[in-house]
Amino acid sequence: MIGKTISHYKILEELGKGGMGVVYKAQDTKLDRTVALKFLPPDLTADPDAKQRFIHEARAASALDHPNICTIYEINEADDQLFIAMAYIEGQTLKDKIKAGPLGADEAAGIVLQVAEGLQEAHEHGIIHRDIKPANIMITPKGRAKIMDFGLAKSGGVPDLTQEGTTLGTVAYMSPEQTRGDEVDHRTDIWSLGVMFYEMATGRRPFRGDYEQAVVYSILNEDPEPPGDAHDEEAMGIDSILERCLKKAPAERYPAATDLIADLRAFSTGTTPFSSRTGLGAFETRAGRRGAWWTWIGVVAVLGAAAAIILPRVLSTTRDEPVAERKMLAVLPFENLGAPEDDYFADGITEEITARLAGIRELGVIARTSAMQYKDTGKVIPVIGQELGVGYILEGTIRWQHMADGPSRIRVTPQLIRVSDATHLWAHVYQMDISDIFQVQSDIAGKVAEALGITLLGLERQVVEARPTDNLKAYDYYLRAQDYANRSYGVDDQRTALALCNSAIEQDSTFAEAWALRSHTRSLMYWFDHERTPKAQDAARTSAIRALELAPGAPEPHLAMGYYYYWCLLDYDNALDEFGRARELQPNNAETLSAVAYVQRRQGRFEAALKNLEMSLDLDPLSWLRGYELAGTHMSLRQYEEAERHLDRAIALRPEWPFPYGWKALLNVRWTGDTAAARAVLKKIPGGLEMTGDLLSFLLFQLDSMDRDYEAALERLSSSTEETIENHYLVYPTSGLRGWMYDRLGKKDLAFTYYDSARVYLESRIESRPDDARLHSTLGLVYAGLGRKQDAVREGRLSLELLPLSKDASRAPYNLLHLAWIYTTVGEYDLAMDQLEHLLTIPAPISAAQIRAEPRWDPLRGHERFEKLIQD
Repeated sequence: MIGKTISHYKILEELGKGGMGVVYKAQDTKLDRTVALKFLPPDLTADPDAKQRFIHEARAASALDHPNICTIYEINEADDQLFIAMAYIEGQTLKDKIKAGPLGADEAAGIVLQVAEGLQEAHEHGIIHRDIKPANIMITPKGRAKIMDFGLAKSGGVPDLTQEGTTLGTVAYMSPEQTRGDEVDHRTDIWSLGVMFYEMATGRRPFRGDYEQAVVYSILNEDPEPPGDAHDEEAMGIDSILERCLKKAPAERYPAATDLIADLRAFSTGTTPFSSRTGLGAFETRAGRRGAWWTWIGVVAVLGAAAAIILPRVLSTTRDEPVAERKMLAVLPFENLGAPEDDYFADGITEEITARLAGIRELGVIARTSAMQYKDTGKVIPVIGQELGVGYILEGTIRWQHMADGPSRIRVTPQLIRVSDATHLWAHVYQMDISDIFQVQSDIAGKVAEALGITLLGLERQVVEARPTDNLKAYDYYLRAQDYANRSYGVDDQRTALALCNSAIEQDSTFAEAWALRSHTRSLMYWFDHERTPKAQDAARTSAIRALELAPGAPEPHLAMGYYYYWCLLDYDNALDEFGRARELQPNNAETLSAVAYVQRRQGRFEAALKNLEMSLDLDPLSWLRGYELAGTHMSLRQYEEAERHLDRAIALRPEWPFPYGWKALLNVRWTGDTAAARAVLKKIPGGLEMTGDLLSFLLFQLDSMDRDYEAALERLSSSTEETIENHYLVYPTSGLRGWMYDRLGKKDLAFTYYDSARVYLESRIESRPDDARLHSTLGLVYAGLGRKQDAVREGRLSLELLPLSKDASRAPYNLLHLAWIYTTVGEYDLAMDQLEHLLTIPAPISAAQIRAEPRWDPLRGHERFEKLIQD
């Protein structure tokens, strides 16, 4: 959609998406103004109810003219696409504002007052919003609150599109009557506004739970917990307002928004709110004198700021226990005493026990990837304990007896060992039918916790005692699928894993973990371009939804949904929400911590990503991959000493893996511009560079070009077996690289020929993938080489419109770098310097030393700004 013109609106960028539409920023070419366009999703166009609800939203909101409601300009249909044009609101959502911490009393009350005034306007027109929540409130730079998204609104005189007994909206902000699917009136909006007020004031929601049903239970049966015990007149006023907004019975709430507005204005002017005058207890009905708390909020805000420095949080929805207080445990691979072909079964059972133990917050559990490295090594317990930094080790054996004339039987012999003195704290022999395997896994996890003096809480017990399926054939397929999924990200392993997941689901269509693994595999195949199709994307989504429907209280479905949001949609907020739920259910999952870090890098939150990667490495200390990712993050931040330390560690852990050598070579270039040191690193790769593939050969090509040995660079390209050098970040046709080398050699005719060949290739690929920013970025470079200045600049800018820094802070800098190269090639030196100077202020794949060494910037040499930049 980006770059297209619909009716008289030119699409500029995607702003967000939800169940009822995708919103784009656009330029109104008739009136020369920026607008927001909300489109009905194509897959819902054929749904009459969805289409009617979409039209209803426009009609409902367009009837309202109020400074606290987003203005609707028109509803239209073009190119078979139905859309609403509305005012484009600059600023941030209230959801994002709350993430920074609780708001001050005056600011929170002021926002609630504005929203209440907007709702009063809607209610007077017979319109109920039904989805008031922070994500639907925009705050402008001047502090104006704007109500957005009337997609679930209900108007007088318009038939309700929901059926009796169904619910719409976001559960955490629903009124009790809305969660039950009862008929609702304007007082449901007052409840939701009260929930939002509470969240602004405290930084947390009044009704919480580990999964949706638990939140609903809290809304229906529990009173919100007062945040503190402080007591003053100001707090009494706030308390009384919240008390009345959050009454379970609608008749006990404010009868209208006008009454709520009166109390809010009374609070802001220092007079006593109406609720206090009428004698409402402001939470005191539950626990005596517990209603006054605003002063306490101020204290918490200060303490929270300090805590943010001392103990950074992993996720917005979770908190980390100090590592020092946890007992650390490693589950070593259980030894398979049966047939060799049963290895996957023993490994799978080990992983399942590890996963159950990882759900215990007081226990730090070493990740599978580190523990599996001790399989068949013969190392003794003290050595393993020291290498992993653990105080306890769980090991054991498994024998699977396949019976031809009856149910198969298994024998499992676990033993828990204290590392310090090799004492066996607990051991047992389980002999049973294979149908009891889940009970054995649960019992082992429970006995380990008991032996370590850990009492399982309700949610922890739920994870430990989970029984994923009653179909043992399905479970067998699932363990096999896990085995292949863990082998590599390669297309063959992932396709095999997917086929085995499908087999598991055929055996048991209610097997949530199999659906989750199916979704994860589909998302991974989409992300790594194994199958980047709408079909794969949809399969990832529907599989994750099915898994969540079946097991909302299990971590795997939330992890799968998080990866769907991340890998398929680049929807970072929802991804972090899902990863947060998975983290709550399984606090010691290194993969979840890494997943959060990867998303934070895309958001530009590199320092936060470092902290989560470091905690992930604590749980997975022998993972070369996690160390490699830490090194890459430090490199983006230009923290080269730390990056080198992690790369050396990754090389020591897995010396045959070539990529850390490549990163270390690149590190030398960025750190000092030293190509000789970079080549020396690459010479240490076991097996030689011919074993490393095209990406590392491309690095050698870069070193040749930096040394201005263009003939050697051309010779390097001639040995390439691929038409392109590409990854997630860039696409370089080898013909385009040849064009650049011939250009540097002054052979303009040959350069033109190869540039034009690259142009044909890139334009052809763009036809099938018009939204791929990498292709447009490289096409801009090729156009620049061909002397097509206007086309080159257009493509370079388009790549950043398709993938701006705000959407992907890891990949977008490559496009920004290419735009600087384009400007340099076409003679726009000041514009090139604008990009280079900006790149050096953000985490980016470039440094002053590297710029100083690279020939692509030769035209800028002597430019005052360039000389200053490379000297800094």
